[in-house]
Amino acid sequence: MSVPAFKSPGLLMTIMSATALLIAVLYRGYRARRFYRDLPGPPHSWLLGHISILKNIALSMPPNSMPQLYYTEIAHRYNLEGIFYLDLWPIGPGLVIISDPKLIEQAHIPRPMVPHPMTNTFLAPMVGDGNIATKGGTEWKKLHNTMSPAFSRAHAHGMVGVMVDESRLFRSKLDKLSATGQVFSMEELNLADMREMVNLAEEEGDPRIAYNPFIQGPRRLRRYRIRQSLEASLLGVIYKRLEALVSEGIVPSRQTPTSLLDLMLREHVEFAIRENRQSRKGFVRFPRGEEKEFLSQILLLGGHTTTTTILSIRQEHIQQLGPNPQATLIDNPDMLSKLPYTEAVIKEALRLYPVGSSLRLGPPGATVYHQGRHLPIDNNLVIMTNAHGIHYDPNIYSQPTDFQPERWLSQNKAHPGPGYFRPFGGDGRWCPGQNIAMCMLKVIVVMTIGDYVFECADLKPNRKPRTLHTDVDVVFGDIAFQQLGLEGRPRDGMMMTVRKRA
Repeated sequence: MSVPAFKSPGLLMTIMSATALLIAVLYRGYRARRFYRDLPGPPHSWLLGHISILKNIALSMPPNSMPQLYYTEIAHRYNLEGIFYLDLWPIGPGLVIISDPKLIEQAHIPRPMVPHPMTNTFLAPMVGDGNIATKGGTEWKKLHNTMSPAFSRAHAHGMVGVMVDESRLFRSKLDKLSATGQVFSMEELNLADMREMVNLAEEEGDPRIAYNPFIQGPRRLRRYRIRQSLEASLLGVIYKRLEALVSEGIVPSRQTPTSLLDLMLREHVEFAIRENRQSRKGFVRFPRGEEKEFLSQILLLGGHTTTTTILSIRQEHIQQLGPNPQATLIDNPDMLSKLPYTEAVIKEALRLYPVGSSLRLGPPGATVYHQGRHLPIDNNLVIMTNAHGIHYDPNIYSQPTDFQPERWLSQNKAHPGPGYFRPFGGDGRWCPGQNIAMCMLKVIVVMTIGDYVFECADLKPNRKPRTLHTDVDVVFGDIAFQQLGLEGRPRDGMMMTVRKRA
């Protein structure tokens, strides 16, 4: 008896292909789930891994909260110490969250580790490809060495006069706002285009937007137009500065640069002077790839960093800086280093609200030794040393939710050391601008705290804490939870009012 031929060979091939694809997906899912079964982490599901747990944690906080808050809450809710894993297959790569810096500092771990490709996925929509945060190896070293003089402590102190002038402008705005009682955003930026670019990128975290082609098309066009506007404006500044340096025959100094842009232009200025070329009207423009790299570094390092307010520390300012702190700082910028309590207040604010984090990629075969086990950190895992989790760990900082500047004073031993304080990143790749940021924060505090009183506007305290790791929201409401941006940023613009001190 003969077997009848299958009348629809195309349908048969489709069924076979679909079956093979299903088997491959199921096998890949099985391997992913099996990898995490015996690793430290919250309760694991064969069906969903840790996706449902991460989802529930995210829903317990305000929308678009900084992800580090999720990981801190998971550690507190499930009593996870030092290191834990999150299985997010198939919606994303697996995570290994480290909250004990000693693990990543083990001798066999290469430092600094290269950035994970996800870093570029997150930053590219805002600042473009090729920025220093996504580079590794020799490329990163070259960019870092080029920029580091502009961010040195000595250069930061040399810019104190400029910072004082900028703070005077800030004070004039505060004077107007205090006279009207107007509610304002402390995070208000001058670059409206950059704000819109960041907001567009933030919304990509919403799956309803990220995976909807009808929404994505217009958004890509809008983002392209914004980038074109930003690039045209910034390139005008770049070429204008290049023209000025070349026409004056000035090669920027690596030791005492005027600005980060001057350092980035240094090699081109040398070349242009040597070749005796004219500026943009006669110059050869940079190759487009080099222009894009310039723009990426400028947008990343200068486009979206903001500063917030600190508590009153007037007595120290009076004692150290006298009745006219502005004049004292201009005459002697090194006086900034003689304000220990001011620095302690700033550090404590940054401990509670760290700015940066980083995503790293472990080399093949890399492990960390923890509680008698060698735990893998390779396999394309996203490695995050969670500064927020470290700063809220009661085993590291006593009473971590309390604002205690005294823990940072030299005679006090309540803080564990520099490796456990990571407001600007870490693991061999600290934010290059941290010296300037600290100087600017000190100058702003000195220039404002003695004369102004700031209050959060329209506070809506929560009836009970949303999370286990902090209860600050019962006083401040949802603004207690940092919002995701290019860095951890104040929620909803940090709306405030200001009045002059009596």
